Amino acid sequence: MIFNVIYTPEARIDLRNITEYISNKLLAPETARKQAARIMKEIQGLEQLPFRHSIYAGEPWKSQGMRFFLLIIIWCFI
Repeated sequence: MIFNVIYTPEARIDLRNITEYISNKLLAPETARKQAARIMKEIQGLEQLPFRHSIYAGEPWKSQGMRFFLLIIIWCFI
C-alpha cells in the first residue's frame, strides 16, 4: 500500500532554512543540495512504511495522523 506524503508549510520552510543556512552561511551550496536531497529521500520513505514512525503527540497534527521522525544532521568540516 502506498501512502500520500504531504509536506506541511512549516516543513517546507524548515527544509528551505536548512538548505539556505548550509549554502549561504557555511558557503557549501553543493552540500546544501545533497543534504536537502537526503532529507527528502527519508521523507519519501514514509510512502511505504509510515507506521515505523510514531504519531506526533500534539494537536492538530495528532488527529490528522501526522507521523514524525527524528532528523539528525551532522556536519563535519576538515
